[in-house]
Amino acid sequence: MSYALLTVLLLGIFSNAHGCCDSVSQMQRELRASIDPDFYVPFNGYKYRLTQNSLNYDHARAACEEMGGDLAVFGMRDLTTRRFIHTALDKKDSWIGLNDINEEGQFKWLRGVRTGDEHWKEGEPNDSWDNEDCVQIVSDAMSNDMDCTKNYHGLCEIRI
Repeated sequence: MSYALLTVLLLGIFSNAHGCCDSVSQMQRELRASIDPDFYVPFNGYKYRLTQNSLNYDHARAACEEMGGDLAVFGMRDLTTRRFIHTALDKKDSWIGLNDINEEGQFKWLRGVRTGDEHWKEGEPNDSWDNEDCVQIVSDAMSNDMDCTKNYHGLCEIRI
């Protein structure tokens, strides 16, 4: 029996014997999710995986929504968590939930999350192709603006 599965079972016994509290329930959900080898679970309330194929921004977002999530936002705001996620998922250049599609130069996270924590790669955003409205996380776990029609994996974030 795996260590993670044993821990989930013990937490279940503990929580049932002592009255379930929110933090134990959340830990149980995260431990159950961590057993799935297709996902990376950094224990921040979300699980992460890349889309199976390289897709344009809109199709990557749709693929993440089909999995029950969206392009990553919350795990991308803290640089340490971002680096752990990016490393666990093979450091692939991937779309994240940040763009300036509605107003050039005004980057916004999906779902209205505040900006100011984009962690831009040096010299970015630069809109160098005149149409770089979507954001990807690149090899050094930093943000880079890119043309939304280019194909990259989507970094999906799913609430646990």
